[in-house]
Amino acid sequence: ILIKGEYPAAIIKIEDRARYLYSLKKADDGEINPFIEFVAESSIQTQEIILSEIKSFELKKYNQPEKNDNSSGGLRL
Repeated sequence: ILIKGEYPAAIIKIEDRARYLYSLKKADDGEINPFIEFVAESSIQTQEIILSEIKSFELKKYNQPEKNDNSSGGLRL
């Protein structure tokens, strides 16, 4: 549903499976709010994971010591 609406996907963690199934059952019974809340929370957690990974990658990328490679004629690429 999220991807169809051009929203990013949400990761549903294994430890949240019971809550996911419960909220899905409630939605099937006509009570959609628990499911919407669950998906919204999962979407936020997913974005937080993505941001954390990006920050971690950037820190690793820019905190590495530069190699003294003269094969580029002294230019750093």
